[in-house]
Amino acid sequence: MAVLLAIRALSQSFGGVRALDDVTWNIEQGSISALIGPNGAGKTTLFNCITGFLKPLPGSAVQYGDEDVTGWATHRLARAGLVRTFQHPKSFLGMTVRENVFAAARVAGRPDETELVLEAAGLLEFADRRASECPYGVIRRLNLAMAMATDPKLIMLDEPTAGLNDTERRVLARNIAALRQRGCTVVLVEHDMNFVMSLADTVTVLDAGRVLMHGSPAEVTANEDVIRIYLGQFADAEH
Repeated sequence: MAVLLAIRALSQSFGGVRALDDVTWNIEQGSISALIGPNGAGKTTLFNCITGFLKPLPGSAVQYGDEDVTGWATHRLARAGLVRTFQHPKSFLGMTVRENVFAAARVAGRPDETELVLEAAGLLEFADRRASECPYGVIRRLNLAMAMATDPKLIMLDEPTAGLNDTERRVLARNIAALRQRGCTVVLVEHDMNFVMSLADTVTVLDAGRVLMHGSPAEVTANEDVIRIYLGQFADAEH
């Protein structure tokens, strides 16, 4: 399978402290890839460097398709089909759900796709409600729908299940699977290991700004270092 996004020797520092150190990561076209790691591992910083919210240190490289997109602005990446969502949902709360999706679709030159996106995201029943009146889980799905409306080639989801109940998580999982069926590549940062392991083709583990390993869900969950550094905290929490 072809590599759609290639990260090479990506580093970032804040106040002299290395937040990311020589990160290399390949994302295959059409895949669902997950990035996991303990709090403070650098996951969101890596997302920010890839998606134009931070410029990585010199020597870093972000290759998207045939383009070197290192340091590209967010809007330029979005026009090229690389978009992201955030830990904290962003939408126009004074507008209806439909108006939010329409605005995103119109920017991408696809306003006629609004109803199809609402249906695919399971949002038709909320379409005429103001975003400010919708439950938190609906707002999170709305943010995903707004990203979907731009017809992305690659979508990066930062902790998409945060604040969702079990039913909402199942809906989200179906939405992500539908994205892949439409040819979209998906990358997610996520703490819900059941969610990750049920969806992801590959999992990358980040610890203290360094890649600990890449592998299948089965390989990652069986790795002793991953269990010690990260997965063990979930096992401890269950006892």
